[in-house]
Amino acid sequence: MTTFETKGLTLSFFGSIKKLFSKPKKSDPHTLAAFYYADRDLTRLADELASLRRKRGDPKAVRDLQRRLRAAQQALMDLVTQCVREAVPESDRAPRAFRVKYPDEINLETLNGGLWHSAEILASGQIIVNREVESVSLRSLAKHTVSAIGVVRQALRQQSVMNVRGYSKDTVDILCWFDHNWAEYELQYIDSMCANLSSEQYEKLQECVVLFSEATQRAIKLGYLTQDMIDYYDPILMFSIPRLAVVCGLAIFPDGPLNLDRKLCEIPSCFQFQFAFLKRIRELLRCLTSEELCELERALCSAEGLGTLERDETGKPTKVKQREDGTENNVNCCENPRDAFHDSRDLLHRLFVAVSGVADQLQTNSAREMRLILKDVFTVCNDPVPASTVDDDDV
Repeated sequence: MTTFETKGLTLSFFGSIKKLFSKPKKSDPHTLAAFYYADRDLTRLADELASLRRKRGDPKAVRDLQRRLRAAQQALMDLVTQCVREAVPESDRAPRAFRVKYPDEINLETLNGGLWHSAEILASGQIIVNREVESVSLRSLAKHTVSAIGVVRQALRQQSVMNVRGYSKDTVDILCWFDHNWAEYELQYIDSMCANLSSEQYEKLQECVVLFSEATQRAIKLGYLTQDMIDYYDPILMFSIPRLAVVCGLAIFPDGPLNLDRKLCEIPSCFQFQFAFLKRIRELLRCLTSEELCELERALCSAEGLGTLERDETGKPTKVKQREDGTENNVNCCENPRDAFHDSRDLLHRLFVAVSGVADQLQTNSAREMRLILKDVFTVCNDPVPASTVDDDDV
């Protein structure tokens, strides 16, 4: 038995005596008063559910009680979290920076209740469906977590009948101890049960966020996009920002995450599947003049897009030059990549299609990463950096 568990039993003894004479009012606004009644409701629901199961009651009634019990657990754990914030200095609380790696489907608002339920399941010897190995490895930690929940509930229950306006030193110590135990269980459980980003993957994702943000800010400065489009989340940005990021990553910021001179494993995973194709795009981008690059980027940002590039100056569709044997030229068979194309418009048309294809496939093949990247990009660009911070050399 740990020191904190012993303190919980000591508080239980004195609290039992105090409880005979004092309990908080329901109208009391303090967090401890709300905890007292939430804890009492949870205990009542747990007793009802246990009784109904012993009597093998109506399955529908059992399911209804289970649903209410889960909701009561969530509400109680939210109050425990609030008590931790009130009693424990921020510097002494367990860090939660690891939450940035969580997948989108993790709802932090209902996470505590789900974690409590999972700990009870694992501690009782059951397993999470399709997670047998992970369940066994987490069982010891789950048992400790369930015990810690009992200790902190007992401590707060006694504190609530003794003084709802503050926390004793013993109660603060127990809350701090519980906070670190709860954070450890949360991290281990999510890492084991969910497809979580590794530290290396998260670092590469942040490099992409920087690239996409720089490409967006550069586009605003050059007039391809407007700040109003960012502020009002113009739908076209979902396509134009990734397209611009591909161009910038290959031609404007070549030492960034799309530095194709590195090994394949060092490239962000969302771009790895088109590594060779990106190299061909880079070769063509290097052939463009500054005016052609500007025209290409404007087309990639435009709702009309391809319509501005698919015809030559005479208004006729462009044709691809053919070799003497009648086969179509391609970039790989020409010393100068431009020689594979009829004219500048044909080159820009091919680049538009290639860049759009790579960027648009990101929305399908790496939807989760794109959501995280674009979310951060909008956060950064909604609070725009002064235009002077964008180097003229990058334009």
